[in-house]
Amino acid sequence: MTKSMRQRGIVTRHKILVGIILSCVVAGVTSCVGPPVATNMIPTLDPTAFRSTGKTVKVEVSEAETTIRGPASDRLRVTKAGFQEALFKTLDKSGMFGAIFTDGHGDYALRATIIAQQYLLRPVTALFFVHYELSDVHTPQVLWRENILSHYQTREPIDNAEGAARENLAQLLRKL
Repeated sequence: MTKSMRQRGIVTRHKILVGIILSCVVAGVTSCVGPPVATNMIPTLDPTAFRSTGKTVKVEVSEAETTIRGPASDRLRVTKAGFQEALFKTLDKSGMFGAIFTDGHGDYALRATIIAQQYLLRPVTALFFVHYELSDVHTPQVLWRENILSHYQTREPIDNAEGAARENLAQLLRKL
């Protein structure tokens, strides 16, 4: 093998490697990034900004039929389990309630239904729409309900999904 042939081989392998890396970036991280992480969905909180009710709350998250668009939608989708973990940790960190549960009973039940998730490519933006309902478990009375639509825009699609969920939870705390 001549020096010229070896150099062409190295150049070819280099081009293939660069092509693979660029494919991951251009494809919107379809196969290069895992799903959104719950801890990245938790808003920054000042615990002194919230007053504890002393009551306990059971947190439930469900999904309605969601609208998801974009080339990397399955990988960018905020899962029910991931959002429930983020909601649980957000409420716990806020100190609004004496205790938070995902099973069993509490004084209140906070139900969050993920209505829609949408990912737009130009500009790269994530939309996250959730219906919340707080009720007293001892009576069938709904104490509070709200639909919250949030969006987040940055260069990285995965950051957008986490950011839209984080902004949604921040709005929840401001309105609750």
